Amino acid sequence: MNDMYGFEKLLVAGLKEGWFERLVRDFKYKGRRDYGEFLAEKLGEVIFGEVKRIEIRKIVLVPLPTIRKHIRERGFDHTLRLCFELENFLQKRLDDLGVSVEYQSLLVRKNKTVQVGKEKKERVKQAEKAYGICEGVKLDMNTLYILVDDVTTTGASLAAAKKILQAKQVWVAVLMKER
Repeated sequence: MNDMYGFEKLLVAGLKEGWFERLVRDFKYKGRRDYGEFLAEKLGEVIFGEVKRIEIRKIVLVPLPTIRKHIRERGFDHTLRLCFELENFLQKRLDDLGVSVEYQSLLVRKNKTVQVGKEKKERVKQAEKAYGICEGVKLDMNTLYILVDDVTTTGASLAAAKKILQAKQVWVAVLMKER
């Protein structure tokens, strides 16, 4: 996926299977906000392992926008919650290295399309129209931007978001990935 979509790094906490998949599903669909800290620690360990190897002063975690209808149904935005917990986890570890971490909602959802159950070709087509950048956003070319989502299947949504973001350094971090 790195070569296919031009991501510098694709960081994954686990595979979409077994207890880990159930945990992520319960976090996302059953309102188990309390799982957010544990999931952020798992993903944060992977991110920290890569970040400590590079020279960077600032990281911005960018949640992939969730459809408003899903936020209302679930009672919260799972990617935003994950970014909140990730910020806390990473900042504690990166303070000593002089790296600041924050999450910012830089992207907006432009439509209500859902990717679940769609074939790759349709996912790519939908994703290209799904995101926009928030008005007035100014990107810093010395900042590492990390797109954050719960799962990647084809990478279409993340690739579309990266294209809209147009930052110099963009990594992707997801909780789980299809085999």
